[in-house]
Amino acid sequence: MIYSIYDKTTGKILRIVQTNAIDRQLGRDEAYLENLYDASKYYVESEQAVEIPEKPTSSYVEFDFVTKSWTQNQQVAVREIKFKRQQLLVNSDWTDTLSAKTRLGDTLYNQWQTYRQQLRDITAQSDYPLNVTWPTQPGSTATT
Repeated sequence: MIYSIYDKTTGKILRIVQTNAIDRQLGRDEAYLENLYDASKYYVESEQAVEIPEKPTSSYVEFDFVTKSWTQNQQVAVREIKFKRQQLLVNSDWTDTLSAKTRLGDTLYNQWQTYRQQLRDITAQSDYPLNVTWPTQPGSTATT
């Protein structure tokens, strides 16, 4: 038999097990439902699987299993912003080599250096992390 084991306090589905001895699989404050329920799509309330509402389009949200709603989360924002910033820095590393100034010329080289510094300074913005203004990449008319 397949079971979805969940936290009795929050209703968050923790794991799926296939067993004939479900009681041995339960930890403290855990219960189970028969059948497989995707933890990214369901939570448990009153011993019933409930579908998680559709994720809103707003940034940096995660489903809060205590309030049973989507909430903005600064930790998610920090993690996602730092990941994006690192990607942008890595993608522009080619502009920060010994030969870059010769290849790009002084003006474009300095623009790239400014852009890279603005990326590193993202965390100093006043509305960080929930509202970040991304610098525009040199030679681009749109923001990244």
